[in-house]
Amino acid sequence: MPDRYVLPFPRTASVASNFEYTTTHQRVVVNEAGTIRSAYAFATSVTSNGTFPSKVDFYRQPSAPALGSNTATSLLVNPITIPLDLSSAAGTIRASNHRVAAGDMLELRTSVNASNGELTHVGGTIEVERD
Repeated sequence: MPDRYVLPFPRTASVASNFEYTTTHQRVVVNEAGTIRSAYAFATSVTSNGTFPSKVDFYRQPSAPALGSNTATSLLVNPITIPLDLSSAAGTIRASNHRVAAGDMLELRTSVNASNGELTHVGGTIEVERD
């Protein structure tokens, strides 16, 4: 059995939210406990400006949070800026030993300036090293 596995985030149709990482666009459930080793985001079309660049962040939501709570925390040191159309970019994991448990939810969130564009077909992957 390989020592790592990838959790894919399916592509969304279009993201133009004007919110900073408050809207979850995709959720993936962790199926095995482990340590997060890498994160990548991609988009087919990227439109933004230098004042408010379009970015992607990944959050971890522990299993079974209280209803209405927002206990999710970012996995990354800084959100990922996707530089160009049809490209991907890597993020830096906040802690080298960032753990996830089976049943945790990982969330793809964005920060997009809707008045200056959108991200189209945005998605990503998280690589987890098994325990």
